[in-house]
Order: sequence, then C-alpha cells, then structure tokens
Amino acid sequence: MKILLILFLILSSTLAFSTSMPPAIAVNHSLKQCSEVFTGDECMSCNPPEGWGFLEDMFNASCPEDYEQVEIDVTCTGYKNEFCCTVSHSGANGNCEDVIVNTSEQKCAFVENIENCKSLPANWITPTSTNYKGIICPSLEYEWETEFIECIPITEQTDLNADAPIDYSIKQPFPLELLFVLLVIGIMLIYYKIKK
Repeated sequence: MKILLILFLILSSTLAFSTSMPPAIAVNHSLKQCSEVFTGDECMSCNPPEGWGFLEDMFNASCPEDYEQVEIDVTCTGYKNEFCCTVSHSGANGNCEDVIVNTSEQKCAFVENIENCKSLPANWITPTSTNYKGIICPSLEYEWETEFIECIPITEQTDLNADAPIDYSIKQPFPLELLFVLLVIGIMLIYYKIKK
C-alpha cells in the first residue's frame, strides 16, 4: 500500500492534469434538434455552430422529448497559457502557435505575432526547430518567462525580400538603333550579291 502511495505522489508531481467539462446538451429550436457535445476542458473552449445554443442547465439537462437527437461539429478554441502549452499535461493543447524555446537556459515563452517575426532573440527558437514534435514547451522542468518575448518584426514589405539574391538575369530590351543598323547592313549585302 505504501508503494502505491509513493508511486501516486511521484506521478502527480511530474504530470500536469486538466479536467474535461462534462458533455452538455445543445439545442436548435428552429430545427427541433438537440445534441450532446463536448464543451472543452481547462485548455480549450468548444461551442456549437450558428443557430445552436445550450440549455439553461446544460450539464444536467436532457434532450427535449419532441426533439430529434443528432450529432453536430463544435468549434474549439485553445487558451494561450503555460499549462496548456507544456508537454505531458493531460487534455487538449491550448493556443500554442506563439511558443518559443530556449534550450540552453531551459526556458519557454510566448512571443506575440510570431508570424510577423523577422528574427527571434539569441538562443530562442520555435519548438519545431528542436527534436520535439509539436508547438509546445518540451518539458515540465522548463521555466516559463513571465512576459512575452519581443522579436524583430517585419516592418515593411521590402523587408520580406531583403535577403533575396539579386537577379542579374533580367535582360534589357534590344536597342532599336542597333536593329536598324543590322537591317541596313543586311539589305546592302543582299543588294551587293544581286549586283554580282
């Protein structure tokens, strides 16, 4: 019994847990339909499609008697927080697209608008650049920065092509004067051959 207790304490200290919300009853009164749907957990919020809503006591309610029970797709949005963007937590991943990692200092952080970053600060990389697959912090032992990391933004459209090599293959239009000279020479040669 003591061994089981020790194992439980070790596991609970190394894993993060999230709690799923119980399924809820969503209804569409105009279609007289209802559906049991997943509403999310600590890392994600899910909502039914347009025209659907939840009953007032959605977790304890049941489908109205004269409604048809159907299956519907819900739209889920992840939360941007440290818990939901660290590997080994249970439950769904949050909104982790802006996570960056500093493997040398064993830190993780969020960077605002990562798609608009020209470059990240020294030693910071995106998780996809590491051996770990997924846009989340690769270890519970990593420390999270308390503030967003700032990156060097792409400020102008020209910055997008700043590092592109110069294309020297673009040819200038053929000069008309040279074309006229070659045409005159050609006519003179033809005339000279005919005279012979």
